[in-house]
Amino acid sequence: SSSISAWCKSDDLPRLLSHMGAHMVLKSSRAVLAPLALTLFLGGCGAGTQAAPTASPSASVVNARDVLTTPLLSLDGTERTLGDVAGGARYVVIEFFSHHCPCQRAHDKRMIDLHEAYKGRGVAFVLVDAEASATKERDREEAESRKYPFPLLIDRGAKIAERIEAEFATYVAILDTSSGDIVYRGGIDSDHSHLTEDATPYVKNALDDLLSQKRVRKTDTKALGCVLQRS
Repeated sequence: SSSISAWCKSDDLPRLLSHMGAHMVLKSSRAVLAPLALTLFLGGCGAGTQAAPTASPSASVVNARDVLTTPLLSLDGTERTLGDVAGGARYVVIEFFSHHCPCQRAHDKRMIDLHEAYKGRGVAFVLVDAEASATKERDREEAESRKYPFPLLIDRGAKIAERIEAEFATYVAILDTSSGDIVYRGGIDSDHSHLTEDATPYVKNALDDLLSQKRVRKTDTKALGCVLQRS
């Protein structure tokens, strides 16, 4: 299928292997690696089963104040920044978007519910599409059909994705606009594309801790979405 072929591009094989927890020396040709990638894919988000991706890098070492002023393309063709989206909000919840990812679609309502719960409490939400195929027209259609109440912006050249080290759809980074620090990054929760009642709500927990001026209980978690097709 097109999804499988996208995952099996040679550019994505090292990231895919790392994402699924496979550790090997990449010393063979694509002909050898592609079957392994296909096997791993069948256990991943695209198949709706639970894989074991690697944890995100440590959030504590990243100051990303510069991303607040990095230009992004809005769906009306104008440029906006994360600083514009934040307004006066102390925290910006940045989710990386992929229109074709089952994990993305499965988590849409949970992100909308989070937005409704925290929008009046100094928290802004934004979706960022860093995929090479992103267009205003397609993303406008996606945003309308999914009824997103927050902006969907295009990250041309994946500059913000690279800066924050986002490699997977539904990857979330919470940015403290005061310090410029990434105070949380990883999954929305512990679910894949099949949602459960007892999932650990990572983003909710992080926001509750931040707004209560407590230490975030988990600053780094596993990103469980599909590989972002950034090139």
